[in-house]
Amino acid sequence: MIDERILIGKTVEEATEYVKSKGYEFFIVQDKWMVQNPLTRGVYVVVVDNKITKVKDIRH
Repeated sequence: MIDERILIGKTVEEATEYVKSKGYEFFIVQDKWMVQNPLTRGVYVVVVDNKITKVKDIRH
């Protein structure tokens, strides 16, 4: 299970390592982007200045 509170504030590299260690794919998306039926088990985040600012969705 991914704890999204851990991801906020991490760099892209730190977050990628954490997410992949849990068996998920890592995706960077735009804040206005809406997740619609992705088939990939993954974590979708918004990045500003190489830091995670928001977790948009986590697909299990």
